[in-house]
Amino acid sequence: MPKSSARSRPSAPAASYKPSKDLRTRPSRSREWSATRRAAEQSLSTQIHYTMTGVVALLVMHTLSSPSSLSLAHLSSHLHLPHSLNSIIPSWLRLPSLAQFATDLPNASEKGGHHLWSDLASNLVGGEASLGPFRSDARGFGHPLTALHNFTRACLGLSYPVPDSASSPIAALKHQAHRMSGNASVRSGPWALLYGVPGYLYERGSKDALFVATLVLLFTLARALLMKYLLLPLGEVAVPHPKKLRKSASQSAEAVAEHAKSLRIREKEVLRFAEQGFSLVYYTCSWSLGLYIASRESYWPLNTIEYWTNYPQFRLEPLFKLYYLGSCAFYIQQLFVLHVEARRSDHWQMFSHHVITIALIAGSYVCSYHRVGNAILCLMDPSDIALNIAKMLKYAGWQTTCDIAFGLFMVSWLVTRHVLYIRVVWSCIHDTLKVMSFRPTNYLTGDFFTRTAFFTLIGLLCALQVILLMWFYMICRVAYRVVTKAGAVDSRSDAESSYEDDEEDEQATATREKAQAATSASSTRKRSKRK
Repeated sequence: MPKSSARSRPSAPAASYKPSKDLRTRPSRSREWSATRRAAEQSLSTQIHYTMTGVVALLVMHTLSSPSSLSLAHLSSHLHLPHSLNSIIPSWLRLPSLAQFATDLPNASEKGGHHLWSDLASNLVGGEASLGPFRSDARGFGHPLTALHNFTRACLGLSYPVPDSASSPIAALKHQAHRMSGNASVRSGPWALLYGVPGYLYERGSKDALFVATLVLLFTLARALLMKYLLLPLGEVAVPHPKKLRKSASQSAEAVAEHAKSLRIREKEVLRFAEQGFSLVYYTCSWSLGLYIASRESYWPLNTIEYWTNYPQFRLEPLFKLYYLGSCAFYIQQLFVLHVEARRSDHWQMFSHHVITIALIAGSYVCSYHRVGNAILCLMDPSDIALNIAKMLKYAGWQTTCDIAFGLFMVSWLVTRHVLYIRVVWSCIHDTLKVMSFRPTNYLTGDFFTRTAFFTLIGLLCALQVILLMWFYMICRVAYRVVTKAGAVDSRSDAESSYEDDEEDEQATATREKAQAATSASSTRKRSKRK
């Protein structure tokens, strides 16, 4: 009798199992995101807030310190009095002359690069001939304001413009004369990154790091805005919803738990869809711009010996410089993204890839190996575009089209990253020694063809190829799944199922089940002892 009663009683605790009710009501609230989705939304909002604040602050500082701005700092400075007041004060009461602080930065009354502010100033004070309180005999307001303007101009525009000797030989000679005399400053608009100064090339220097930092800020802002307001809503439409529970299965705790898990998986796929969408937008733009630049060069399409002809070319066209610094900024920003997104199975491979890529781009930029850098970037982008498309199709539920896109991705990867890339590496090993010989470093001309620079370049290129081979092995695993009708699945996502919200839910459920089982067993033993 005790044994039979013990067998018949375990169903009672299962009937009083509370989590099934909680799980049954949870999916009905469609806007109640999981912990992963809430964390992603909060992270994007935080990124938008801080990056937007930084960009606006930079623009405001640049406007206030610009040559033609109506800056209150100019008018209230204790080092300077407007001309209308300074003219009526006796000479023995006037402030010392500011001539010793004169720089290339004019004061607020003079015409500068910002015609909008200049025209506004002219209209307010009655024209350029009579600028009233905005007029001053001194040029510049001392080092602090000039330093702020030069800092913001380096952050927002390309630095080191040099007249092109081919299009303007006289201007180039004048610039060289100023440079030899110690005055290397060149007047150029602070927004030169948008169009470049006509007839000018651009050298390289330490100020470029400020421009790269600003581009990192802009990439972070653009990614957060696109994901939050465009790609995530698009993902909500594109990623299919799981099937609804049937009425007969609505009382089953297992079915409800499985449905809740499907909803959480869908939320993660929406996030992945948005992430791949931003990558697709960037790589498409980068590849198009890179091909346009390369098509105008002598090494197009695979005349690899031209990478080293007339080396070094220390001066770049404005579009080339913007493209190269933008590529470096993107991969720096990807290091940040790598730690924001959920960690994947190849986290350290991706981290190593980004570090090596940044080292290659920055090193080739400093050492005038930018032609090789442009070629390698053009070879890397096509397979990334195909992979982004394949993943987005996978998340959208288009499995057959995804398999076709994955096949194109695999072919493009093999051709560009293991055939053409090896051809470029061979050019770096063979053609360089065929055209040039090792020599001491020349910082003025950007000549860095030394043994150390040469072997460092080859070592980084080979290390990148090793990582690509590791990924190619993972690609072959996915291809095997496609051939065996299992469908293309990103092998990088093997570790993505262990999100914190899933672990917390599953651990809490397991804990409750163990507690219920322990309570059931204890009560059963007590009843059996009484009987």
